Amino acid sequence: MNKYFGFFSELRKLYDGKIKECGLYDDIFSNVYNALAGNNEIKELYAENGFYVGKNILEIAAGDGSNYMIPLAQKGFNVDGVEISESMIARFNENVSKLPQRIKKRLNIIQADVFEYETDKKYDLITIPSTTICLLSDDEDRLKSLFEKIYSWLNPNGRLMFDYRTDQVTETVYASNILTNINLDEKYYFVFQEFNNFIPDKAVVNMYVETADGSKYLASSEKKIITDDFIESVIGQTSFKMHHAYDVNEDEITMKVCVYKKEEAA
Repeated sequence: MNKYFGFFSELRKLYDGKIKECGLYDDIFSNVYNALAGNNEIKELYAENGFYVGKNILEIAAGDGSNYMIPLAQKGFNVDGVEISESMIARFNENVSKLPQRIKKRLNIIQADVFEYETDKKYDLITIPSTTICLLSDDEDRLKSLFEKIYSWLNPNGRLMFDYRTDQVTETVYASNILTNINLDEKYYFVFQEFNNFIPDKAVVNMYVETADGSKYLASSEKKIITDDFIESVIGQTSFKMHHAYDVNEDEITMKVCVYKKEEAA
């Protein structure tokens, strides 16, 4: 069930019955949310690590492919993605249809729940970018099992990479600044805000979109606030070994990019 706070709660009351509620990764939001492009420095870190280990990459929760899958394919990697949202996959197929054939053939998307997904294919790099680890972490045992599956999908010396925010804390209740933007090409504007610890240990994202024809959309998503201690606790129970960690700063947001490795078989 979607949860709304502050401005978004009042907006829902104001437009009672005249506003469409969606998931943050569905319908129009599959476009708008991906328009909030990832950090360029982090994108380069993913590519740099890929060049060290090999050409075959799997992205977990790949979205529409625009932030990581397609840029990595354009750099010469073969990139598979696992994504559960039909809306995101539809946008992925639309994005890929505009690419040259030499890029298209390096890209493949699979619709699946990653916790249920199985494969015999081996990869050199497996990624969980765009702080998606926060959406996979509600059940620690399930996350640990996912890490172990990922370990089995990697070639010897392969790497797992994921990123998360380090500026969010679990002790304080606070709301982020409101972010707004207008897209003149696709004729919509959006309002976006995060509410931290309004639900304990969770960051709840609220987003409102209105199109030029007056259509109104509201979405909410909640994710676990990830801490260094949490990551160390969960992944410390797996077979992975820490390889490197990068700290990345952008405006008021601080991020950590973690790189874990599968050691070469004896």
